[in-house]
Amino acid sequence: MRLPAGINLSTDFGTGVAVGLGASLLGPIVLPMVGAVFRPVVKAVMKGGMVLYEKGRTMAAETVETMEDLAAEVKSELGGPKPKKAKAKAAA
Repeated sequence: MRLPAGINLSTDFGTGVAVGLGASLLGPIVLPMVGAVFRPVVKAVMKGGMVLYEKGRTMAAETVETMEDLAAEVKSELGGPKPKKAKAKAAA
């Protein structure tokens, strides 16, 4: 099997091994430092997402309530079924 033009197996393999070894040796040192820096940022983003989610739920509930109120008003204007009222007993 022929390799594509411009690929030298001996130098590319050596470079790949060197990068892999460097990453495996430096990873345990660098990742905790990066994590310590990005942790507050990630927390702030998550907190903002939760706040937006709750506001969205509240807005959706208010919208549903408004639409139900409008539907009830339209039904009453069209002479639709009216809510049953309790009959007052006449005092004897």
